[in-house]
Amino acid sequence: MTFSQFVQMLYPLIGKEQSPADFILFLTDQIMDIQTGSDDPSVNYNMNPLVRLSPDSLTKIYNGSRSLSKKRARIIVAQLNTENFKSYLLTFSEDVIGLIASALQRNENDYEKTVDSCTELFVSTLKECAYRKKKKKTQNFSQEDKYPLWTMQKQREKIGLQKRLYKDN
Repeated sequence: MTFSQFVQMLYPLIGKEQSPADFILFLTDQIMDIQTGSDDPSVNYNMNPLVRLSPDSLTKIYNGSRSLSKKRARIIVAQLNTENFKSYLLTFSEDVIGLIASALQRNENDYEKTVDSCTELFVSTLKECAYRKKKKKTQNFSQEDKYPLWTMQKQREKIGLQKRLYKDN
C-alpha cells in the first residue's frame, strides 16, 4: 500500500472535516514526535517536513499523482512516535475503529489490535517511501561494450558505407 492509498483509506473515516491537504499534515503530525516551544517555525525543531509544501502539492500527494519524497519521508521516519498515533486513534469510537478494521480488511473485534494494525501499516508505508530504491531507466545495451545498441548499429552502418566507398575506388 502506498502512502496516498493509506491516507485515502483513512480520510473518509476520520478526516472528513478537513481538506485532504490539511488531513495529510494532521496525520503525519500525529505519528511524529514533534516538540514545539514557540509559534515561530524557525524556533521549532523536529518540525513536520510537509508543513512547507503548498496545499496543491499536498493534494497531489493525497491523490497519488505525486509521491511523498524520500527526503521528507526519512525525516518523518526519524521522528516516529507510534504511541502518539495509537493514542490519537483510540480517541475514536468503537464504530469508527470497526470501519477502520473493515478498510484494513481485518476481521478483528479487538479495538487495540485494529489500532496496532493501522499504526503498523502507517509506519510501513512511511518506511517504504523513505527507503525505496530509485527506479533505473532501462536502455537496450550491448553486452560487449555497454553502448546503446542504436549507437552500435549507427557505427556499423557508417563502417559499411565507408567500406563500399573504398571498394568503388
